[in-house]
Amino acid sequence: VLLAITALGLAWPAVTHLHEQPPPPAPAVRATLSPPEGSEFGAGDVGLDAAISDNNTLAFVATNNGAAQLWLRPLDGDRAEMLPGTEGATMPAWKRGSGVIAFFAEGRLKQIALDDRIIRDLAPAPVPAGVAWLDDGSIVFSGARNSAITRMSQGISAAATRFSARSEEHTSEL
Repeated sequence: VLLAITALGLAWPAVTHLHEQPPPPAPAVRATLSPPEGSEFGAGDVGLDAAISDNNTLAFVATNNGAAQLWLRPLDGDRAEMLPGTEGATMPAWKRGSGVIAFFAEGRLKQIALDDRIIRDLAPAPVPAGVAWLDDGSIVFSGARNSAITRMSQGISAAATRFSARSEEHTSEL
């Protein structure tokens, strides 16, 4: 009898869990996006150059009077805000959960923290080819075509891949 009562006590949470409703799916986000007045999306031949944060804020590049800069716009809003000091920006990438955007400008990899709006110079990148933040807070980027991908963590850079020009492939160094 004691065994039956114990088994029933242990089974009860499982049975009640089977009757729980799953959480509803996240609502769809629909937004109409127009460039800021007097601007056009992208820079030069690049069209929409943008990244969406995990709090539904869009960072994008728009050109106004020949100068490309980063802009911010909440997806549920209709006004965009220019980020001063980001002239020449391309390829924005959000750091998850932090309000920090990495981007390339003036042959460098840079970042801007939205809480203080200070732009920090991270590394040389004479020919930008891509940037992404990893979940551990490190950043990977390629600052030159046909070169190794670099991983930067806590200000220290190291090759994340080796590039073989003969085969045009990257080999992981991680």
